[in-house]
Amino acid sequence: MRPRRRQGRSRWLRFSAASRRGDSVHTDVAFLPTAPQPLRSDVSCTIFISDPAAYQGGELVVHLGTEQLRVKGRPGAAVIYPSTTLHEVASVTAGERLVIITFIESQIPDQMHRDLIYSLDEVRALEGLTMKWQNRTRLEFVIANLQRMWSR
Repeated sequence: MRPRRRQGRSRWLRFSAASRRGDSVHTDVAFLPTAPQPLRSDVSCTIFISDPAAYQGGELVVHLGTEQLRVKGRPGAAVIYPSTTLHEVASVTAGERLVIITFIESQIPDQMHRDLIYSLDEVRALEGLTMKWQNRTRLEFVIANLQRMWSR
């Protein structure tokens, strides 16, 4: 799990054919104006509220290199991604899309460091209980100490 330092205020967003929102590829803003100091947006989160059958279009489109990941989640489903990731919302052509968005400041400010810890967490999850306990203990040691070293 990636350590979380602070979270921005959640915002409700409404998209409809009449709102003319969407189809604008972007990354999220680097800093949000919060008191007592700005919040660095390291991780973005979109939580789906509307039933996907209630609207047409409106997919969250996350650009991953030359690929596009299109997500139209069930109510309560969340998509969490680095705030530096190019993404957009496809135009809603019918109905209404409701989502909540928020931004998270990680205790680990460097994205490369977060990616490395994430990769090690993936190894831990994929290997699970098949890993020898000595190796799992060593992996836990490395992950915990990298988090200590890199957290701010």
